[in-house]
Amino acid sequence: MNTNYELLIQKLDAFIRKFYLNKLLRGSLLFVGLLFGFYLFISLFEYQLYFSSVVRKFLLFGFIGTSVTALVFLVAQPLVHYLKLGQQISHEQAATIIGKHFSDVKDKLLNILQLKQQSQNAYNKELIEASIHQKTESIKLVPFSNAINLNENRKYLKYALPPLFVLLFLLIAAPNVLKESSTRLLNPNKTFAKKAPFDFVLENKNLKMLQYEDIEIKLSVKGKTVPNEVFINEDGKNYKMEKTATDKFSYRFTNVQKDVQFYFSAGEFNSDEHQIRVLKKPMIANFVTNLSYPAYTGKKNETVKNTGDLIVPSGTSVNWNFETSGTDEVKIIIDGQVFSSVKNGKDNFSFSKKIIKDTRYTVLVSNSEVDKGDSVSFTIATTPDNFPSISVERIQDSIQKDFAIFLGAVSDDYGLSRLEFHYIIKDEKGSIVEAKKQQLPLASKSISDFNFQIDFSKYNLKSGDKMDYYFEVFDNDGVSGPKSTKSQSFVYDKPTVKELEKQEYQNNEDIKDDLSAAAKDAAKLAAQIKEMKEKILSKKTLSWEDKKQLEDIQKKHEELSKELQEIKDKYDDNLKNQDEFKNPDDEILKKQEKLQEMMKDMLSDEMKDLMKQIEDILQKMEQKNTFENLDKMELSNKDLKSELDKMEKLFKQLQLEQKAQETIDKLNELSKEQDKLAQDTKEAKQPQSELQKKQEELNKKMDGVKEDLKQLEQFNKENEEKLDTKDNQEDAQDIKQDMEKSSDELEQQQNDKASKSQKSSAQKMQKMAQKMKSGLDKMQQDQAAEDIKMIRQLLENLVKLSFDQEQLMTELKKTETESPKYIQIMQKQYDLRDDAKLIGDSLQELGKRQFQLQTFISDEMYKLNREMKKALENLEERNKPVTNVAQQLVMTSANNLALMLSESLDNIQQQQKQSKPGSGSCKKPGGTGEKPSMSELQKKLGEQLGKMQEGMKQGQDPKKMGKDFADAVQKQAAIREALREMKEKMSQGQKKGDNGSGGIDDMIKKMDDIEKDLVTKKLSSETLKRHKEIETRLLEFEKAQRDQEEDDKRQSKSAIEIPRKLPPNLEEYLQKRKSAMELYQTVPPNLKPFYKNLVEKYLRLVN
Repeated sequence: MNTNYELLIQKLDAFIRKFYLNKLLRGSLLFVGLLFGFYLFISLFEYQLYFSSVVRKFLLFGFIGTSVTALVFLVAQPLVHYLKLGQQISHEQAATIIGKHFSDVKDKLLNILQLKQQSQNAYNKELIEASIHQKTESIKLVPFSNAINLNENRKYLKYALPPLFVLLFLLIAAPNVLKESSTRLLNPNKTFAKKAPFDFVLENKNLKMLQYEDIEIKLSVKGKTVPNEVFINEDGKNYKMEKTATDKFSYRFTNVQKDVQFYFSAGEFNSDEHQIRVLKKPMIANFVTNLSYPAYTGKKNETVKNTGDLIVPSGTSVNWNFETSGTDEVKIIIDGQVFSSVKNGKDNFSFSKKIIKDTRYTVLVSNSEVDKGDSVSFTIATTPDNFPSISVERIQDSIQKDFAIFLGAVSDDYGLSRLEFHYIIKDEKGSIVEAKKQQLPLASKSISDFNFQIDFSKYNLKSGDKMDYYFEVFDNDGVSGPKSTKSQSFVYDKPTVKELEKQEYQNNEDIKDDLSAAAKDAAKLAAQIKEMKEKILSKKTLSWEDKKQLEDIQKKHEELSKELQEIKDKYDDNLKNQDEFKNPDDEILKKQEKLQEMMKDMLSDEMKDLMKQIEDILQKMEQKNTFENLDKMELSNKDLKSELDKMEKLFKQLQLEQKAQETIDKLNELSKEQDKLAQDTKEAKQPQSELQKKQEELNKKMDGVKEDLKQLEQFNKENEEKLDTKDNQEDAQDIKQDMEKSSDELEQQQNDKASKSQKSSAQKMQKMAQKMKSGLDKMQQDQAAEDIKMIRQLLENLVKLSFDQEQLMTELKKTETESPKYIQIMQKQYDLRDDAKLIGDSLQELGKRQFQLQTFISDEMYKLNREMKKALENLEERNKPVTNVAQQLVMTSANNLALMLSESLDNIQQQQKQSKPGSGSCKKPGGTGEKPSMSELQKKLGEQLGKMQEGMKQGQDPKKMGKDFADAVQKQAAIREALREMKEKMSQGQKKGDNGSGGIDDMIKKMDDIEKDLVTKKLSSETLKRHKEIETRLLEFEKAQRDQEEDDKRQSKSAIEIPRKLPPNLEEYLQKRKSAMELYQTVPPNLKPFYKNLVEKYLRLVN
C-alpha cells in the first residue's frame, strides 16, 4: 500500500519538474525576443538619431534594467525551481493542475493526498489507508507528465525568432549599424558626432604626456569636402585650431596639469571624443642644503635654501633635504657615481656627502610612470685652505745700525695658529753658533699685524759673525695639518774691526766737513739776520717782502738745526761703535764725552724760543719785538759759529790724540804678540806651518799700523798743535823688514835666526810706542803750559774788566746826563766793550784747544756781550737806570767767567801733575773704593757751605773767599751734571710714569739756583735750606732707584723683548694699522671668500 502511494508521489515530483521546465522554455523564448527586440529598437534609433549623452544613458540603463528583470523572472526563477532550489509548487497544487487536465482523475488525486494527511492522526488509520489504496489503484495508470505539453511553447518562437533574424541580417548585411550604435550606447559620456562628409583623423599616435608640459594636437581632415575652420572643444569651450595646410590643423595645449577630454567640430559635425592622459611629473618643489663647516675654519654652520651651486671650504659636510611632488625616488649622481637618497616621508628625501674637492652633481627624480624625470645639475666649488700669507717690512735706523724694527702683516683664509721668529748665528767661517726660535703674539686669528724690535747688540755677536733670521706663520688647517709660510730672509752682518775702523774714519771725515760747512752757514745766517735787522729798524709794520725774508731766515735756521743734529748723530754712532773694537783710556773718554755734550748744547733753548717768537711775528705781520728778537738771533748765531769753529778744532785735536794713542796701543799689543811668537819659535812648541801662519798674521797687523801712521800724519797736518811724527814711517818700515825677514827664515826653517829677528822687531815696536807716547805727552804738556799762561792772563783781564766796569758804574750814578763827563763815561764804556771783545776772542782761541772750558763759559760770554751792548744803547738814550742794571750784569758775567776760568786752571794744573813722565797712569784710576753717591757728595758740599757761612758771620770778607766759592760752584755743578746724565739714561730706559723725571728736574733747577747764589757770593739761610731739601730728595731718589734695580733683577727678561721707544711717526703709523685691523673685525664672517679676499687686499693697500 505504501508502495503505491510513494509511486504516486514520485509521479507528482516528475510532473513538477516538467512544469518548471516548460516555464523555463517559454521564459527563454520570451527573454530572447524581448532582449533582441529592445536592442534592435534602441540601436536602430541611436544609429539614425544620434541621441545625446543623457538619452543614451537612459536607453542604456533602461535596456540593462529590462534585460536583468526579464532574465530574473523569465529565466532565472524557473531555472532555480527546476533545480529544486527555492520554494516549488506543492503536491496539492500539482494535483489540482493534473485533475483539471485529466477528467477521470479530477479530484481523486487531491483526495488521496488529503486522506494521507488525515491518516496521520486518525484512530481508524487502517480504514483510511484502504481507501487511499483503492483510489491509488484507480489512477495508477494515468501519466501525470502528459498534463504538460512542451510543444505548446513553439507559439512563442514568433517573439524570439524575428528579432533574432533581424539581428543576424544586420550583422551580416550592415555590421556598422550595430557596431556604431552599440559603441555610442556603451559610451554614454562620450560625444559622438553625426557622420560627416569628411573624416577627422587624429595624427597623434600617443596622447600620453608629462604633467606641466605642452602638447600639440595635429589633425588631418579626409574627404571630398574639407572645412575651412576646425574647432577643438575642451571642457565645453571651443578653440579655433591653426590651419597649417589645406587639410591639416593643429592646436597646442600648454602647461597641462590633468587629463583633457576633447573633440573636433566643423560646422554641425563633431568628431569622436579623445582624451589626453597626463602622467604625474616627478619634481622637486623645494630643497634645503645644510652646510657643516670643518672646525678649523671657525665658521658657523649654515642653511641655504634652493641654492645648488655652492662655494664651501674643503672638508665641508653637505646635507640635502628635498621636498618633492609626484616622486617615488631621488638619485644623486656625483662625478659619475650614482647614489640613492633616503626617503623620510611621502615626499621628503635626504642625502649627505663630505666634499673634499670641486664637485659637479646631478639630481634625478622618477616615479612608477616616469623613469627619468627632469634632472638638475649644480657645481660645488671648494675653497682649499690656502697657505697663510706674510709680509714683513724692515725699518732700519740710519744711526742705530744694531737696532731694527720690523712691521709685518699675516693673514689666512680661515685662521692662524702661531707666529714664530727664527734666527741662525754663524761665525766668520760659516759654522753655526746658535739657532733658535721665538713665538710671537698674534693680535687676531684671521688677519693680524705685528711689530717686532731687534737689538742685535743683545745677541753677543762677535766681529765677522752673521745672523740670518726670518719670520714664519702657521695656519690652523684641521684637515691636512697646519701649513706654514716663511717671510723673506734677512741678514745682519756684524762688522769686522777693519770695517768698523773704516766706518769710523769716514764718519770723522764727514763730521769735520760738516762742522766747517755748518760754521759757514751760521756766519751767513748771522749776516742775513744783521741785514734784515737794519732793514726793519725804521719800519712800524712788516711788508710782504719782509715776511718772505723772515721765512727764509727761519727755513735756513731749521736746515742748520738739521745739519747740527746729523753731526751729533754721526758722532754718537762713532762712540757707540767704538765699544765694539776699542778701549780708549779715561782721558780720551772724558774728552769724547765733553765734545758730545758740546754738540748736544749747540742749539740752546733760548734760540728755540726765539724761533717760536719769529713764527708768531710771521703770523701777525707785526714789527713789535722783531728787531730785538733778530738782534738776539744775530748774537746767538755768531756765538754758534764760534762754538762750531771751536768744536771743529777740538774734534781734530781729539782725533789726532786718539789715533796716536790707538797706534801706541796697537804697537804695544803687537810687540807682546811678536815677543811671544819669538819664544814659541825658539822652543819650537808649534808646527812650522803654524808658526809661519802666525807670523804672516802679525805682518798684516803691522801693515795696519803703517796705515794708521799715514792717517796720523794726515791728522797732524790738519792740527795747529803738531805731533812729532817725522821718524814714524822709517821706524815702521824698519820693523816691517825685520818681520818679513822672520817670515823668510821660518820658511827656510831657520828658527833660531827667525826668533832673533822676531825678538828684534818686538823690541823696536816697544821702543817706537814709547817714543810716540813721549811725543804725545810732550805735545799735551806744551799745550797745557801755553793754555795755563793764557788763562792767567785772561783772569787778570777779566778781573780788571770787572773793576773798571764797577768804577764806571759808580761814576755814572754820580754824573748827570747833561754833564760833559757823561760823554767821557760813554767813551769809557766803548773802551770796555773793546776790551771784552779781546777777552772773548782769546777765550774762543783757548776753547779751540782746551776741553776744560765748559759751554757755560761761552754762554756767559754771550750774556756779557749782550749786556754790554744794552748798556751802550741805553747810555746813548740817556737811560741811566737801565744802563746801571746792564753794567751790573756785565760785572756779574765777568766775575762768573773769572770763577770758571780759575776752576779750569786748577783742573789743568792737576791733570798736568798726573800726566808728568814717570808718574804712571792707569786706564781706570780710583783704587778699589766705591764711588761716593750723589747724596753723600751733596752732604759734604753742605758741610763746606756751613763752614763758609760761619766764616762770613765772623766778619770774613766774601771777596777774599773767592776760591772757596769757586770750589763750591764747581762741586755743585758736577753733582748737577751727574744728575742730568742720570735723568737722560732714565728717559731712554724707563716708561712714562716711572720714578720721576719731574722730581729730578726740580732738583736740577734748585742746584742751578744755588750755583747762581754762589757765583754772586750770596750765601743766605735760604740757600742752605734749598741745599738741605736737595740732599733729602737725593736720598729718597737713590733709595727708589735701588728698589727699582731689585725689581728689575727679579723680573728680568730676554734682551730682545725690551722694546725701545719708537719714533712718533712710526707710532702713528702703527696706530693706523691697528684701526684698520679693528675695522676688519667688523666684516661679517660669513662673507663669501671672494669678497673677503677683496677686503683683506684693500686693508693691506690702506696700510
